[in-house]
Parts: sequence; structure tokens; C-alpha cells
Amino acid sequence: MKTTPVILLLCGTCFFFSCKKSHSLYNGANTGVLSKSAAGDCMPIYVAGSYINGTALSTANYIEVQLNYTAAGAYQVTTDTVNGYYFRGQGAIPSGTATVRLQGHGLPRLNQTDVFTVTQGATSCRVNVTVL
Repeated sequence: MKTTPVILLLCGTCFFFSCKKSHSLYNGANTGVLSKSAAGDCMPIYVAGSYINGTALSTANYIEVQLNYTAAGAYQVTTDTVNGYYFRGQGAIPSGTATVRLQGHGLPRLNQTDVFTVTQGATSCRVNVTVL
């Protein structure tokens, strides 16, 4: 019956390593809300960079929106994909109001004004970006 201690040791080792804590900044907490106007537009909003048809976005292409948080925690803010590109940002902020940056990704395909829906938790607002 020497196999029983070995089996218990193996089971205990498997349990220990399966309960390892995640070190991700985003832990699913969505206690913040986006600041927006009565019309549903993000407020305040800052759109940075030039958006050129057929030119891939770089680190110079981003938008900044304001979050109001009731407690310190992680955030993950995203947009939908419009005209071949999108924006995304995540990190940690203290409680209160904070401006967060959403980095642009992708390649605009058409010359037009694109309307993005920015989403954080259960809140959303709109941002307009013009492609030349």
C-alpha cells in the first residue's frame, strides 16, 4: 500500500498548480462608466493622428475618453470595427475620473467620417473619426 501516499502527493501537486493566480491587468471588473453627452457622444473626446485611406494606423493614432470609476480597478475599453480599423485600451486606474487612451489598430479603407461605438462595461458612447 505504498502507492497511496504517492497518489495523494501527485493529486496535491496537480491541485496546487491548477490554482495559480492570473497576473493580468484586466480582471473582469467593470465598475467604471464612460462620460458622455445627452446626445450619446463621448465627453470629453480627443482624436489623435491622421487617418489616411490605405495607410495602416500607428502609435500616433489613438482616441482618449474619460472614465468615472467608483473604486480603483482594471478597465478594458473597446470600439467596434468600422471601415477596417478599431480602437482598444486596457489598464488600471484609481477611483474617480481618469482619461484613458485607446490605441488604433488596422487600415482605413474608404474616405469618410466613421462613427465608432466605444464600450466600457454596460456603458457606451460615440466617437467620430474622419478618414482622408
